Amino acid sequence: MKKQFVLEKRPEGFNGGKEHIIYRNFDYSMLSNPIYVEQAGITEPSPDYYIEHTSQSRYYNIMYIFEYVISGKGYIECDGQMLCVGAGDLYFLNRMHEHKYYADKRDPFKKIWLNISGTMIDDMVKLYGIKEGVLVAHENCESVFFEAHRLLSEFKNGDTTEMNRGIAVLIFDLFSRLRRESFVTDTADNKRALPNRMKRYIDKNIYNGISTEGLSSKFFFSKAYISRVFRKEFGITPKQYISERRIVAAKYLLASTELSIAQIADRLSYADSKHFANAFRDAEGVSPSDYRREHNDTGV
Repeated sequence: MKKQFVLEKRPEGFNGGKEHIIYRNFDYSMLSNPIYVEQAGITEPSPDYYIEHTSQSRYYNIMYIFEYVISGKGYIECDGQMLCVGAGDLYFLNRMHEHKYYADKRDPFKKIWLNISGTMIDDMVKLYGIKEGVLVAHENCESVFFEAHRLLSEFKNGDTTEMNRGIAVLIFDLFSRLRRESFVTDTADNKRALPNRMKRYIDKNIYNGISTEGLSSKFFFSKAYISRVFRKEFGITPKQYISERRIVAAKYLLASTELSIAQIADRLSYADSKHFANAFRDAEGVSPSDYRREHNDTGV
């Protein structure tokens, strides 16, 4: 059976609803240790959940963050990009980059997470050549986080040597999952990695006129094949996912910029403003203009 955690509020300086905090250690003198776990817990769904790590934040560039989405959806902003994460997604936030991450208003995510740092973690980041601000992989690894939580809960008041040894093995596992594609060599492994690669490519190129034809050319598979393997992994076709991501990007641009409706339509490669408005209304139930009036600069 999975461990039941005590419900607590987030510490001061964090936003959003309540969380199950199973481990907390704010002794930052331990940053020079090989492994230092600051916090670990589970975030319950809240449409108001919003976290921002910028150069103005008190503890900017201290913690690496590993999170796994159990259900729902959320968004990550980093290095001028916005990524959508959903159930089954593992993601890593690099402490050397600024981030904003928040829940979808309609379907807020529930996630399990771990904030960690230390010289050994820095070495792992170098070992895997990680320079990106965000890494995302669709991996079934909820059990890895629960095992980390078990170790942290069991050893938090005793000798941490065994705890840190176990945590190191689990973090190595998570990095391996995140970087799995970097070590793919044979055709079979490439095909297994294909859906995740396509999803990441769509996320990174949503402003570049991405299409199923473009995916077919990029990954050297037929449109029928990429649609089949993508649907098998994510439950929707690449075309449907592209449409969803364009709407997500449109919501972000409407809420956070002063771009005109026509400019947003052009940036997201809609045929014209009318096609954009119709697609947006079909997805959200309101016009782009009405959505812009109803939302502030943090809401998607």
